Amino acid sequence: KVNMEKTVVAYATKIKYLGFGFTKSKDGFKPRVHQKSKAKMRKKVEYMTQRNDGKSYEERKSTLRKFVIGWVNYFKIAQMGTFLKGVDGWMRRRIRSQIWTRWKRVRTKYKRLRQLGADHDTALRMASSRKGSWHLAKTKELNTFISNERLARAGYQFFFPYYMTVKA
Repeated sequence: KVNMEKTVVAYATKIKYLGFGFTKSKDGFKPRVHQKSKAKMRKKVEYMTQRNDGKSYEERKSTLRKFVIGWVNYFKIAQMGTFLKGVDGWMRRRIRSQIWTRWKRVRTKYKRLRQLGADHDTALRMASSRKGSWHLAKTKELNTFISNERLARAGYQFFFPYYMTVKA
């Protein structure tokens, strides 16, 4: 039996097949990740990086690692480097926001920032800021103290670096 909702006769760039879309190039048609698949992936990452889900850092890292590896391995034949760089920036900001929220109290935030190498004035200013965690996760200071390298060393897996190793 043919599913009439899914089955369609259309131009190749207009269809979705197993999460892939297709784009025309001078070499013929090339696969790409369909917009719906991208949106679904972002929703899944958003769910896994919630700030108030009660999961430990290790659980969060483990589920994110499994998801990232599986997603990239499935879609590795598609060209998606630029998209993954953007998703990684957004995901790192969500993780920094979640870490900041976990620290809760001003004195804990101050202490952690000092442990990460912040001077007294910067740590005090950041810790006592009334800005929200999402805003502070974008600041130069927090990006310096909770850097991309520090997140990678902590065990977080991101899309773009893994995608580049799979593509090579």
